[in-house]
Amino acid sequence: MTPTISHPLELSSLTLPAAPSWWPLGPGWWISGLVLAFIIVGALFCYRRNKQKTRAKRAALNLFKIERDTLTPSSAIEVVRQAALSYYPRQDIAKLNGQSWYQFLDSQLAESLFFPNQTQWNQALYCSKHAYSSHRSETLNGATLTNVKDHAQARNKEDADAIPAVSHQDIEHHTLVADCERWIQQALPPKRKYRNWNRG
Repeated sequence: MTPTISHPLELSSLTLPAAPSWWPLGPGWWISGLVLAFIIVGALFCYRRNKQKTRAKRAALNLFKIERDTLTPSSAIEVVRQAALSYYPRQDIAKLNGQSWYQFLDSQLAESLFFPNQTQWNQALYCSKHAYSSHRSETLNGATLTNVKDHAQARNKEDADAIPAVSHQDIEHHTLVADCERWIQQALPPKRKYRNWNRG
């Protein structure tokens, strides 16, 4: 037979321990916070450094973008020189001209663009800007009678008048200007393997 309990036991109420506080933080949290802060500061530093490092390059490329249709080879190569002065020692760049200048430009690229075309460059640089602009205006507007007659063989006269005639010189000058833009895109900022170029 089950015994009957006449008096309940006097038990004290349960007392739960206080929840652990989040402060102070444990060593693991401090280490994680320091690592995260270091990563953020490092990323900001690299971003600002890269932005400052490419400022001259971006300015030069922006000039090519804005004045692409009016840049002559002589003005384009001058933009290249000014951009190069922003990254290389001035005393080394300022004294370069002619063949040594073209060799320096090619030494900063994986392929040669300037030295093999030095004849075209010399001709373009000694052409006056006014003569080049007049020639370009005349040819691109199809003002010569010869070009109009050539186009008229394939189209009617109305269409022929609307077709601009581009001479070999225009194409050549456009290629030289494009080479300058390509140099700025690929050579700047200076790559580590190209920094020790031959100054002699």
